[in-house]
Amino acid sequence: MVSEREMREIKENIWKAVSDEWRARNPKFTPPQYAQSYQRAIERCYIEPLLEKYDIDTVLEIARSILGGKDFRLLQEIIKRVESRK
Repeated sequence: MVSEREMREIKENIWKAVSDEWRARNPKFTPPQYAQSYQRAIERCYIEPLLEKYDIDTVLEIARSILGGKDFRLLQEIIKRVESRK
């Protein structure tokens, strides 16, 4: 079980990662040539620290409680990219 402070940290990082990932995929906000490096920064800044501190099931459980279908699937994609590099 995670504390309230940890829960808040996890939720903030999840939300930032998902919203920034949508922004990175939108050419109106991010030029295509920078999208991949922007996505890597999202993984490094938001998701990797979460997966180092908490197990993946905890992160996904919390994400499921705050994200809708498309956003949750997007987070799963980000986590898969991070896990594939390990």
